[in-house]
Amino acid sequence: MNELKFPTTLVGEQGLDREIALLESRFMDLPPVLIKSKLIEKEGDIAYRNLEFMRAVICYYNSIQMNATNFRAHAKLLRVFSILKDEENLSKAVAFFEDYIDSVQDSSALLIVAETFADHGRTEIVTKILNRLVENVENNSTHWLNIGRIAHSIGEMNIAAMAYEEAFGIDSQDPLVVSNLVYFHLLNGDVRRAESILRNRLVLDPQELVYWELLDIFLRGKKAFGPFLPKYAPFENVFNVFSGVEKTSLRLARAKSILLEDPENVVALFVAGESYMDLEDYANAELHFRRLLELDPPNHLLNSRVRILESVCGSV
Repeated sequence: MNELKFPTTLVGEQGLDREIALLESRFMDLPPVLIKSKLIEKEGDIAYRNLEFMRAVICYYNSIQMNATNFRAHAKLLRVFSILKDEENLSKAVAFFEDYIDSVQDSSALLIVAETFADHGRTEIVTKILNRLVENVENNSTHWLNIGRIAHSIGEMNIAAMAYEEAFGIDSQDPLVVSNLVYFHLLNGDVRRAESILRNRLVLDPQELVYWELLDIFLRGKKAFGPFLPKYAPFENVFNVFSGVEKTSLRLARAKSILLEDPENVVALFVAGESYMDLEDYANAELHFRRLLELDPPNHLLNSRVRILESVCGSV
């Protein structure tokens, strides 16, 4: 790999958290250097989720130094360079994958590379990656959902349709899967299919508030040309809200600590509201979404959510 210009001292040497310890137990049969590479990559993931991008860069780089064939760490490094707009190191990371993309077998790495290349208009190589991913049949709805999302972003509608339907076939109860499939059919003009899927899910899962919000869009006769969520909600936070990837109590505690310092932090208000909904504390959820609505009055999705919560809480 070409030489990269940033420090190589691993941060966070005071200890690894429980998540990393669990990872270590999963890979005990691997050579120690490969285990260390995976552990440091995982520390980079934690830094990335906390938006500590420079720390993530250092971790991923150290992971690669220990195992040059850790393509997932290479891919994550590429993604962070893109986020940081570090053109010099980004160009080197891009060149690395242009040379070695055929050697990458890790689906997660390929998805990250495809998404980053799509953001930079490299449609030809993204299509090549997507075709490879489609051939690797996986019984994982998130895998297919990500393929669909990337394919949709570059206009590969046949691949997107197939991938979204595959995700729905694997897990038709996941609100994230359902909302993406509904969104796809709505944007492609198949309103009947979109509404049919949505109404069917409402019958089977009437407590899921996101379905009522989507239905509200249909009933209003509005077309939404973006995600069915507030514009300031980061994708990873939204994913965690609907799939339970993060522990709700920890997510809520972090949001509350941010709100103590910054009561008008819109992301923290959104995460707190969603966390309270996960905990079925609808009164506090309504309170936080009302505060959010005061900061963003035109947001029709927030208006819809507050109305729904009013009916759940019996508010006047």
